[in-house]
Amino acid sequence: MRTPWPDLYIVGAAKTGTSSMYQYLIQHPQVARSVIKEPHFFATDINPDLFDASFSYHKVSDITDAIRKNKVIHSSFIRKEADYLQLYANAGDKLKVDSSVSNLFSSVAARNIYKKNPQAHIIIIIRQPVERAFSHYVMDRRSGYDIAENFAEAVMNDYHASKKGWGISHLYVELSLYADAIKRYLEVFPAQQIKIIVYDDYRKDSIRILNELCAWLGLSPFEFNTAQAYNTAALPANMVTRWLNRNKDLKRSISQYLPDKWRHKLRGMAYTKKSLPILKAEDFEKLMPLFAEDIQQTEQLTGFLLNHWKK
Repeated sequence: MRTPWPDLYIVGAAKTGTSSMYQYLIQHPQVARSVIKEPHFFATDINPDLFDASFSYHKVSDITDAIRKNKVIHSSFIRKEADYLQLYANAGDKLKVDSSVSNLFSSVAARNIYKKNPQAHIIIIIRQPVERAFSHYVMDRRSGYDIAENFAEAVMNDYHASKKGWGISHLYVELSLYADAIKRYLEVFPAQQIKIIVYDDYRKDSIRILNELCAWLGLSPFEFNTAQAYNTAALPANMVTRWLNRNKDLKRSISQYLPDKWRHKLRGMAYTKKSLPILKAEDFEKLMPLFAEDIQQTEQLTGFLLNHWKK
């Protein structure tokens, strides 16, 4: 019989394909799905009460009701143990997955997870740091945040912000630093329970990576459907979308009453891939010095050769 705690934690990094990996894995009949993809339970050093008003999140007041209605909630901050375990109460013998990307940034999540389930498996996906930050920046442009239109300027403004933290600043640089986060997991979990994946490899051949994960996790072979992309880059297509993105609580209230088929259809009309920002060579060169030391440390920790990240 499995522990009531999740067996697998996709801990990050953000904007490295964690959403697609979660969505593909829950296709497997031996994997349970939670109504909240990112419950952020173990990142107890992040206090949502301190979040800036622009960084809203889905506040779930009744876990039982959410489960009964089978709602799909991307992210919330669950702080009560009973509420968190209830997310997985119906999983039975299926493998349970927590995909909270704050668990990589958090300085305490690794030890918190280990205390509850020392047998847990950990997945960390790492991406070229400037490219990860750029994808993050494009997502924030989509979400309607008031940030500079120049990517490098937006990154440096955030990096030098007087107030920083999860839900307080964007953390474009900090979420692209991997070495210390990887160390935190290696310090508490056996190396064989940690799978570190380079984003380039996952993007190039996601089926191969998913099959390797099945073998690692003891799951039966399965034919995954990876045709659908998740959390892809796009920008608001009209003024209404931009206005709703700045009024996130209203947008969420409207969305929860829409059937899934209408929600997907309207999302296709609300966003466009036209005129997407492009990562410029001069921005790449300007920002790379921020990550050079961390890339070297990450290579030493993982044994990966990341020369292609440095070009």
